[in-house]
Amino acid sequence: VAESGLSSREVMAVHGASAGGLLVAALANEYPDAVAACIAKVPFVDIANTMQDDTLALTVHEYDEWGNVTEASALDYVKSYSPYGNVRAQRYPHMMLTASFNDTRVGFWEPAKLAAKLRAVASDTSGTLLLITSFENGHFGTGGRVGHLADLAREAAFLQRAFKMTSLGVSEDKCDFECKKGGWL
Repeated sequence: VAESGLSSREVMAVHGASAGGLLVAALANEYPDAVAACIAKVPFVDIANTMQDDTLALTVHEYDEWGNVTEASALDYVKSYSPYGNVRAQRYPHMMLTASFNDTRVGFWEPAKLAAKLRAVASDTSGTLLLITSFENGHFGTGGRVGHLADLAREAAFLQRAFKMTSLGVSEDKCDFECKKGGWL
């Protein structure tokens, strides 16, 4: 998209949940300059370790999808793209990770471990890293119409900050006398 001239990385973000969150986190590892921000909701980011624990719900049932990691070739392949195992010392984009304590599909510890590893390893020039953990919700986020809107508002606020926008949609570095320079309206 950026190469086509339709947009630029400074104003692009990616968003994914669960297995889609795995893709978002893998993109941040492999192509950290591709986008300005990443939102990974309840991301399945420690796939190599999780798939080796056959006591967890869904693990054995998902061998068809992810591979039977009891086989060395499948484990090696999963490790090659598993976001948690591939964090390295580099600049990362702004990242928002969510976790849900009552999630029966993706353990709340997966995004928490990823956030901790990113904080320990990523370069000082990386973007903001935000981990939001819900102690009430499950895999599908906040329930109901109002809860869903609250989730969207948090994501919008995160992107607004990542893109350095004021509430008027004007970039902070292009503020004129009608905006408070460097502040939020």
